[in-house]
Amino acid sequence: VLARVTLTQHFANVNRTDIPTEAKYVFPVPVGGAVCAFEMHTADGKLVVGEVKEARQAEAEFKEAVAQKKTAGLLVKAAPDVFTMSLGAIPPKQGLKTKITYVIELADDELLKQIRFSLPTYVGERYGGSPTTIHNKDSSKKHAKFTLTADVQTTSAIEQVVSPSHTVKVVPQGSDTRCRVVLDSSAGARLDKDFVLSIKASKIDAPRCVAEVNQSKHSVALSLTLVPRFGVQTIDSQEYLFLLDRSGSMDDDNKMGYAKKALLIMLKSLPTKGTTFNIFSFGSEFSSLWSASQPYTEDSLSTALLHVESMGADLGGTEIASALSSILRSRITTRPTSVFVLTDGEVWDVDNLLDKLRTNVAAAGQGSYLRVFTLGVGHGASTALCNGLARAGNGLCLMTTQSEELSGKCARLLKASRVPPSGNLRNVRVDWGYAGPDPFSVKVSPEQTVKPAAPATVDIALFDEQNDPLAPSEDTGFPIDLPSTPNVQQAPSVVPDFYPGNRFIVSAILSNTTQVPEFIVLRGDTPDGTATEFKFPVHVASLPKPWPLLIHTLAAHRIIQELEDGYLQCLGITKDVDSPHHQGIARSAIVRYSTEYQLASKYASFVAVEQDKTRVAAASDDSDFEVLSETDIDPEEWVDDIKRPFRIPSEKSTREDVWHSRGVSRTPFPSSSTPFAACVYPTTPGYGRGRSSSPAAPASSHSSITGRGIRIATPAIPDDPVTAVARLQSFAGSFDLDEPLRKLVFGNTLTLESLRSAVPSSIRPHPKAKKIWATAIAVAYLKTKAGDTMDIWVGLWEKANNYAACALTGSKLSFDQVVTDAIELL
Repeated sequence: VLARVTLTQHFANVNRTDIPTEAKYVFPVPVGGAVCAFEMHTADGKLVVGEVKEARQAEAEFKEAVAQKKTAGLLVKAAPDVFTMSLGAIPPKQGLKTKITYVIELADDELLKQIRFSLPTYVGERYGGSPTTIHNKDSSKKHAKFTLTADVQTTSAIEQVVSPSHTVKVVPQGSDTRCRVVLDSSAGARLDKDFVLSIKASKIDAPRCVAEVNQSKHSVALSLTLVPRFGVQTIDSQEYLFLLDRSGSMDDDNKMGYAKKALLIMLKSLPTKGTTFNIFSFGSEFSSLWSASQPYTEDSLSTALLHVESMGADLGGTEIASALSSILRSRITTRPTSVFVLTDGEVWDVDNLLDKLRTNVAAAGQGSYLRVFTLGVGHGASTALCNGLARAGNGLCLMTTQSEELSGKCARLLKASRVPPSGNLRNVRVDWGYAGPDPFSVKVSPEQTVKPAAPATVDIALFDEQNDPLAPSEDTGFPIDLPSTPNVQQAPSVVPDFYPGNRFIVSAILSNTTQVPEFIVLRGDTPDGTATEFKFPVHVASLPKPWPLLIHTLAAHRIIQELEDGYLQCLGITKDVDSPHHQGIARSAIVRYSTEYQLASKYASFVAVEQDKTRVAAASDDSDFEVLSETDIDPEEWVDDIKRPFRIPSEKSTREDVWHSRGVSRTPFPSSSTPFAACVYPTTPGYGRGRSSSPAAPASSHSSITGRGIRIATPAIPDDPVTAVARLQSFAGSFDLDEPLRKLVFGNTLTLESLRSAVPSSIRPHPKAKKIWATAIAVAYLKTKAGDTMDIWVGLWEKANNYAACALTGSKLSFDQVVTDAIELL
């Protein structure tokens, strides 16, 4: 289940002088996004296509082009989920249009047959030292408008397409498997919150293996997607540790209140037997509710809930590393531990944190495994940290915003934590059906020795007191001998743990063949050593000509991601190697895969330079581009942020024809194109003044300040039915027949006295009749209000049912019948 995203942006040099201008734009791409294309359209109709090169070489070529007053662009991966785009020598009174394309696998949403597409629109302020590539970014704080069109195609009937974040129009496209989603332009969408699209289709959770043939490279890429459906006994005894982000950034947009609500739902849904738990908070410092985990009892739950209610976003910065280290030291090592991290993830230093977590996860015993589950909270949340923690912790990550329902995602994470990894299957592996190289294949291998690019000539200081000549360098400068590319390249190389109801994806590239296997086999061993296997038929995807090879692209991206994480198994090398040598091999391999598959990465960047022979774009390439005249934009209108609200350039200068997908076969490929209107900012001394209107916009906070300085409070987020019921459920699973329950379920239609009088005669003699009746009313309310999403509130129902079963032990009364009576009353 994939999406191809094209971001189109306009930059304009609004200077009245004859001095060219440089621009720099910092923008987010989800951590799973594979950036695979970059191009520029100049004002005189030329199309400049970017090429991926080793990062230092790409930067040197860009700087040289700008010095020669050539139009050039540099697209750099500054962090796992942050990119920078630098544009050079834009002539005065002219513009430049850029297009960036990335491919991404879509994430699970609340329900089993639901997927979620998210387009982040800004990079939130993050704690710690930022990458050098985004230093001195002159980004405006003004919100730019944007438009968006998404074409959705599935193999089964589309049941629902909604955007919880924006107002959209959903237009059917002639069948129940296709539709087009258009952002409502009248709503004036701006770059101040993520765009989220939720798609529900009848068979979107069906297992599938899709193949793609690359005739030119003589290879086959495969992607196995599986949403496991298997019954497995839940873990009898487990420790649950909750880590809540209380840094200052959590105060924005009431993210703190949203996270507290999530924590309340999960605390209420914990199993009553065999459970210990603790709550940790972090900011600039960290703290815990108790010095050690406590048994889950009615008293400890009450204490925990009071503690959660008292929390605020008042602990300063985001020092998550020390907090996570404290959790790992405090865990009970004789039983399984599940860690839940609730954060907006706004921190730069991610790599060291994830390395420590991987070490701890690997050190945990078979029967006392350690897993980390994350809930990324709010617009602008860092997918690098949230997804990284779950990936390193063999858990799951779900992202959510304040405009989305919360209870379902909490239930999904908690349900996954209650079952063993991979349903107790061990040694899980995939047989990709590789039959060996084709007899007449000609193997085209990259160079076995990858040498560093020749450095650009720069001015240096022969004696720099700030430089330590004995400090270890990132690159020794020596050639690295890489092994030849394996015929079967799997990513991830070790099959990750999977969980019932949650999407599981493994990819592979088969080299030196164009033979597509008839089926692939997933194998594993049960705890008693019994071998088991599952076969999946392979379907071949055929894509329209303009599309890149999506499955190859994503498979290569996953290999690069694994190398960036420090794993060399995909190269046939164990991790037991010398650290500097290990880093050198990883870097060289990343450059090799990046240049071969034209993917931006940590060590490879896109560079585009206008040449004399650069071709003129066809009308279809650039039909919406216009040269700016002095009448289009008045430089005086682009005033300082503080002095005047943001103003969008004229419709003539910013209109954009959005890209539409042509559809593909066999697999759902939601696609989107998002143009951003923009003018430029100078980033280099000696160039003219300008402005940028497509920046990383800041998130709003609890309150906002209007143009007149009036502070308007952000309304509290109302509880959904599941959250509201969770608040009223006791530790034992029962409910009280009181005013809060009556008000929630019946509003003003029924009095409390009438409700008490309605207790069924069958249970009226029972000493706990009122509690049983109240519990039945709560269950009936969930069934009527959220009956089609029972997987969200199944934990609440199990507790209620267990309470009723215990209360009615020895009697012939049926709790199901009492629930039926309550439904009739509703």
